[in-house]
Amino acid sequence: MEKTPERSDMVSKGKGKTRTKKTKSKTSSPASVVRVSGRLANLLDHVKQALYHEGLTYEELYRRMQEKLPAWEPEKLERDLKRCLGNNISFNFKKEMWQMDKSGNPGNDPFYQYLMTMGYPVTFRELLSLAQENGLGSTVVREQDFAYDGRFIRLKNGKWALTYWQVVWEVGTQELNQAARLIQKRQGPVSINYLAQELLGLGVSETNLAHALSKDTRFLEVAPGQWYLKSLLDALIADLSAPDEFAFIRQVEINALQEAELMLIIEEADASRREYILSSWDLEKGVLRLSKRMIEIFEPIDRVAYLKVATGNGELGVWFLKEQKYLAGLGPWFEEYGLEPGSKVEVSPSQEPGYIELKPSREREAEVFAEGLRVKKLVKLKKECSVTPRPLEEVCTEILQLYPKGLDLDTLGTLVGLIAGTHREELLDLLEHHPYFEQDKQGTWYCNLTMRQAYLDWQKERQEILASLESYRQQVAVTTEEFNTLYEIKTSLEEELAYLQDHHRHEEALFQAKIEELSATNEHLTLENNRLKNEYALLEQKQQELLEHVEHQGSQLVTLRTEKNKLKVKLEQTENRAMQLQSTLNQLMEDAQREVDRLKKEVVSKTHQLESLQYANKELQRNLARLHEERRQMKRQATSWPVRILMFFSGLMDRRKTIGG
Repeated sequence: MEKTPERSDMVSKGKGKTRTKKTKSKTSSPASVVRVSGRLANLLDHVKQALYHEGLTYEELYRRMQEKLPAWEPEKLERDLKRCLGNNISFNFKKEMWQMDKSGNPGNDPFYQYLMTMGYPVTFRELLSLAQENGLGSTVVREQDFAYDGRFIRLKNGKWALTYWQVVWEVGTQELNQAARLIQKRQGPVSINYLAQELLGLGVSETNLAHALSKDTRFLEVAPGQWYLKSLLDALIADLSAPDEFAFIRQVEINALQEAELMLIIEEADASRREYILSSWDLEKGVLRLSKRMIEIFEPIDRVAYLKVATGNGELGVWFLKEQKYLAGLGPWFEEYGLEPGSKVEVSPSQEPGYIELKPSREREAEVFAEGLRVKKLVKLKKECSVTPRPLEEVCTEILQLYPKGLDLDTLGTLVGLIAGTHREELLDLLEHHPYFEQDKQGTWYCNLTMRQAYLDWQKERQEILASLESYRQQVAVTTEEFNTLYEIKTSLEEELAYLQDHHRHEEALFQAKIEELSATNEHLTLENNRLKNEYALLEQKQQELLEHVEHQGSQLVTLRTEKNKLKVKLEQTENRAMQLQSTLNQLMEDAQREVDRLKKEVVSKTHQLESLQYANKELQRNLARLHEERRQMKRQATSWPVRILMFFSGLMDRRKTIGG
């Protein structure tokens, strides 16, 4: 994944965003870590928390985001992370590391103090209400401002918290039930990282999943970070501890196995390795039995542990059960290497913790193999009979084939009852009625395979002869039945022939009379036919005349259609002309209406002017009355005629000026 070219682009973006220096806000340092239950809203909030305490390189930050959000696709995570770092002004790139400005926007300081004091997340509306209660209602703050402030993070439920708070998803009963179903489905221990990713889509550090699993009695940590259902482990232990149905027949194999293991102990030289001889029961259950010398090489492992074994198809998980003294879950490994009873396996602890090494040996104990193979075939036969029941004779024969030296009646009866589920009486009846089951003087039963084959061949030939005889009998019966049927048909046909002969004579006389009657009718119909032909000729002539008339009417119809089309064209032209005249008339009406509106406006304007002139005239008359009054007063006051003349001329000049204005 090449990140260097894109990182240079993001650096330039980051520098462009942070050119303007901001005044550092005086915010209090966190007093203590606050634990909050919830989930962060988006990638931006995860990045804020990651960069809050220390700067990180892009590679470190990307790796940490992968741990926090394992469910995200790598391409989408890388694309969104680059967009987040480049578009948010709270992030800057210095000294080859991404860092976050923790001073934030000074306008958000009151809200930072509110959250620090309360100690729990609240919505943006609740923060605004607190601001109004404290007299900061005039402050203009948008919720988007918190996204560009490194001190604030947003939760999935829409509430805001502080970046230094520890946000942890509290796992509930529903998630634990889902985890139980997931483990049940996989039928094996599951890592806690896988559970967190599948159930919550988060990293383990973002949840309290580990604590919740440890408190739930259904779950058990079988290895560091590996969890399993206690019920499944109990079921495995119960299966291994169940009584062995074939224990009575395995005793010979166990004796041979103990002798071979004794020789291994004597020849053992390396204390860090142990050789183990497989029994049929080991292969059936997929386990290694842990004797005291085997447990020594696994010390100090807990009483229950989940270990890993390297195989050709990857790693295989196996269970170390110290109390039950088993190493379980090795069935696939046994099948991969084709191991049989008596095969030797070298067991040793691996240098890597949690792993063990198993190596199959080419050596095999012959006696253990022979006895174990018999038991293995018996177990296989029991499974086959449980699926598809088989005849008792076949079951008994296969058991005795495995033991050429024979079996006593008790052992044979126990095996047959265990495999086929039959009683001893049925077995005795079978043994006595089949000659190839033989018993010696000591009471041991054998199966004479040669005699059995001859007996089966004789039975087969007998069945074939009986089948042929039955076939012949059926053929004779069918032939007899067919003969009786044909005889009955012959008798019936003879009776029917006699009846038909008598009936034919009567019918012949009737037909002769009918023929004569039909001849007379034929002559009458011939005459009627000639008359109808004449009428048909007249009708054809009339039809010809009508066709000629129809052709004439058709030509007239064509002429009328032509005239109709011409009139339709003229009508369309007239309609178009009418539409043009209508549009012209509408235009003239609109122009006339506009002219009327203009004239009305001029009339209104002239009316206002006339009113103003009337008002001015009234003012002039009042002024003239006042001047005449002043003139009379001045005349009374003037004593000499020159003064009167002067006042007369001045009054006359004033009057002219007033009239002119």
